[in-house]
Amino acid sequence: VLSRDSMRPGTLLVLLSLYSATPLAHSQARRALLVGINLYQPPNTTAKRPIGSSGGRFELTKFPNLDGSLNDVAALRDLLASPKFGFAPDHIAVLTNPGLPQSRLPFVVLPPDQTRHDGLLAVMRKYLVDLPQRGDTVVFYYAGHGSLRVNSLGTKLTITLPDGKLSHADSTLVPSDAWSGAYDLLDVETTKIFNAALDKGVHLTVILDSCNSGAFTRGIRVGRQPRARMLVYDPRDIAEAPPDKVKA
Repeated sequence: VLSRDSMRPGTLLVLLSLYSATPLAHSQARRALLVGINLYQPPNTTAKRPIGSSGGRFELTKFPNLDGSLNDVAALRDLLASPKFGFAPDHIAVLTNPGLPQSRLPFVVLPPDQTRHDGLLAVMRKYLVDLPQRGDTVVFYYAGHGSLRVNSLGTKLTITLPDGKLSHADSTLVPSDAWSGAYDLLDVETTKIFNAALDKGVHLTVILDSCNSGAFTRGIRVGRQPRARMLVYDPRDIAEAPPDKVKA
């Protein structure tokens, strides 16, 4: 379970401590939004370079797809719905690209195209803020690429640009349409959503299974080389495009 310094204290709970044998009050519910992205570029396409952008990910001709994100979402979905944790299937929203095989349980299955930038932010607002009520327990899980975006006015991380100069950068989550030039989800954008859930009185747990979310890479060097869930940084400077006005 990963935390952000910019997030209010108490945002994240240890996952195992969320679930007590004591039944929840009648008005409370357990909810989850589980996101997994394997498909980061459709077949037979070429990664697009926005006009005036160079370096970083825009040197790629193809954005790397992943293998395990959907499996991770399915495993957590089934675990939360198990008798041990007791989440009602119709309170578990699943968003993956591509879609998972149909389940016999009535999970809320969202269309894969919602993993694009605007769709993903809208889904997060709906299932983390709008639908939950005060006192509800909500789990947000993301499995997919993490990345960075240049922020010359930032203070968090430092990266080396192609010209050898150093620049600050912010952490991001990568949507499925990043290959087309769409922007990533900035940590400031997602934190606003998390804080809105807290302001509403929601008990929120956030689990980010991606690189640049906690300074580690999932996997160990045993057998087949693990695939890092990391995409090359976005060189477009946040300082030149305010987060609330960013468009692809």
